[in-house]
Amino acid sequence: MRLAIATVCGLGLIPGAPGTWGSLPPLALAIAFAWSGCSPAILFGSLLLLAIIASLATLALAPWYTSHFGKEDAPQ
Repeated sequence: MRLAIATVCGLGLIPGAPGTWGSLPPLALAIAFAWSGCSPAILFGSLLLLAIIASLATLALAPWYTSHFGKEDAPQ
């Protein structure tokens, strides 16, 4: 379960640009909300909530991820 959450169901394991692939779910959510005709406030609130949840999950899972894969995020 931790691996699925930390890698956005494996999207973060795709080689090349894992961060880019991991950002697809919020884009899909935004497109779905836009097509459904919801108000911009609901879209903004949903994306804000998703960002908060993802940030908290990242903070909680970073130590486990580092020990599981044996490497830290590349400095840039």
